[in-house]
Amino acid sequence: MTPADPPGTQRSRAMRLVRVALVLVALYLVGVNALINTALLEPLVNRKPERFTMHWDRGLMLWPGRVMLWDVSMQGQARRQKWRIQAQRVSGRIALWPLLRKELRFVGVDAKAPVVALERVDAELPPPPPTDRGLRLAFDEVRVDSPLRFSSGSLRIEGHANARARWRQQLRGGPFELLPSTLRLSGATLAQGERVLLREAVLEGEARIDAHRRREHPGIGILELLSADATLHGATPGVSIDVDARFDIAPDLHPGSGELDGRIVLERGAFGPDTALRLRLPVAATTHAGHATQGDARLALDVDDERIGVAIELPSVPDLVEHANARLALASRALPLPPWEAHLARLDGEIDLRSRFSSLAFVQPLLSRLHGLALDGHGDVEARIVLARGELAAGTQVTVHEAEFALTAYSHRFHGAAKARADIRSGDGGQPHAEAQVTLARYDIAPAGDNAAVLGSGRNLVLDLATHGTLAQLRDHLQARLRFADATLPDISRFNRYLPKNGVRFLSGSGRIGADMRMHVADNRNGGTLTLAASAAALRLGEMVMRGDLSLDARLDAGRLDDPDFALPGTRIAIRRAAIVEPPDERVEGWWGTLDITRGKVGFGQPMDVAADADVAMRDIGPLLSMFAQHKRFPRWIRRLVDAGEATVSARVKMQGDSVIVDPVHASNERFDVKARLRLDDARPSGHLYARWGVFGMGMELDRGEREFHLAGAKKWFEAQAPYLPER
Repeated sequence: MTPADPPGTQRSRAMRLVRVALVLVALYLVGVNALINTALLEPLVNRKPERFTMHWDRGLMLWPGRVMLWDVSMQGQARRQKWRIQAQRVSGRIALWPLLRKELRFVGVDAKAPVVALERVDAELPPPPPTDRGLRLAFDEVRVDSPLRFSSGSLRIEGHANARARWRQQLRGGPFELLPSTLRLSGATLAQGERVLLREAVLEGEARIDAHRRREHPGIGILELLSADATLHGATPGVSIDVDARFDIAPDLHPGSGELDGRIVLERGAFGPDTALRLRLPVAATTHAGHATQGDARLALDVDDERIGVAIELPSVPDLVEHANARLALASRALPLPPWEAHLARLDGEIDLRSRFSSLAFVQPLLSRLHGLALDGHGDVEARIVLARGELAAGTQVTVHEAEFALTAYSHRFHGAAKARADIRSGDGGQPHAEAQVTLARYDIAPAGDNAAVLGSGRNLVLDLATHGTLAQLRDHLQARLRFADATLPDISRFNRYLPKNGVRFLSGSGRIGADMRMHVADNRNGGTLTLAASAAALRLGEMVMRGDLSLDARLDAGRLDDPDFALPGTRIAIRRAAIVEPPDERVEGWWGTLDITRGKVGFGQPMDVAADADVAMRDIGPLLSMFAQHKRFPRWIRRLVDAGEATVSARVKMQGDSVIVDPVHASNERFDVKARLRLDDARPSGHLYARWGVFGMGMELDRGEREFHLAGAKKWFEAQAPYLPER
């Protein structure tokens, strides 16, 4: 046996070990502090600067694992979310033994005056491939007892925070868990940009988030894992409203004495039954008429075991809102998270409203399948809207009065004083049936577009709308009927915008116009009738001017709602009591003609595109001959054709761009036969004419006002001329 060392020797050995340990610790601390306070450590920490960087001004390690850093700044990016954290000082202790099992555990962290900022960016940073071997982070307790500032985009929260937070996370796609944590934020301010939304607020609550992998619960899906209980109280600003003459609203915030108070309980994607929230918002309104008023807008949210209830009341505002309140309920306590459409079936309630409106933009989605039809305007509305399981229900009534509407349809704008009514009733199978009628008591008609000249005016234009089904189906079953009659046209020459610029022009006259058009979304059909009557209308055709009474009875049919062209079969154009006034010595009076379109189509552009085949009955062919030359320039036997009686005519007509082409024209009766083609594309027309009277025949070539007769071989000459329109 080795003799035991004397006690003095043992003490001396222990002291040497202690001194060695102290020296090693001192050397370690000196080395680590030197590393912390030089530029050597940051490159090791910031090896992936696109994902994470950390900087500090100076640091101190007083004991292995216990670190204090000043002026700390950290930032990084995950997917499209950039984040930044700053603090005046951060101190804490890192447990050393867990490092051996690839775990970075912060036993305690204290942060002073933290500033947290989130920002969504366009450039996405893809996450690294997930793995279960990523570094595990454990924050046993993070403490804050100092001012706190948090921002997300333009939204900002500031206040004094007293918080205790605990969480665990594994990098590279591993699980994350927020352990029970608490927060008390006092003297808080909530702002968006420079607009203060809440001030002197106190928020107090606790929360936890169940362990999960972020990729399995992206975005707001994390709310399904959140449990929280928070109370909130604060002062809200007031709202200032200026209402102009068109009822457009310009709201703004002003310091006020509003109040927000309540408790919010969340239970893994649902409101807790003790949730209740009250908001009172002072409203000060000034209208264009000089009226000023003040009142409170109120919102209340209550949750029981079966539903979420919301009540909204708005104060009376002269020239804007007389009465507005809503009582709504969502069946079940589930949070109404996007997509919102999925929660419509949970919604019941009633909305009562008496107000003025400045736009009908909210109606346009319903009309979106009716190609080219739009409705806008402003006026007074009185409404009772009933909702059942997210659908408009029987009992819904909307009345609009003292309104001014602009209806755009068929490339025209109808504008004037209006009223409207809409009702919903129960239909077969319990589906709601909706019917609405818009009436323009007085209106002007003008081509659609800015600053277009008014064509005429009328009374009692009616737009009928009918549909059925669910809200999502209403526009797919919509039927519309637009009708008006006897709108006055003080100057028919305003319609020249629809005619080719050369060859055909209205010179004078007045008239009336009417229409009855229908659109059916389900059948994808569009069509109806258009009538036009003009009296003493002067019309220039090339070098000839004719004055008479004109009537158009058009039958229009489009194959589809989005088809810009309408078929014309069944359309009739009639001229009565007509006379040729230029050239002045033609002396054709009391003339009449009727044109029936057998095949054709029209596009209502400016100018119109028309292509049609027609059968024509006319008193005589005097105007047809006058379009080629004055009667006195023809041989005497040709002039007899004018007195040869009624003629039957067939013709093809094409109006496109700046020209009118009639080719071929065939006029005949028992005594004569006339064939012709005519092009009107400037003030001097061109064409070919062949006329036969028994054994007599004659041809004429018209070339921009220059005439050449062909007497020998006239028929052969005519047949040799190239047609203006291709043969079908």
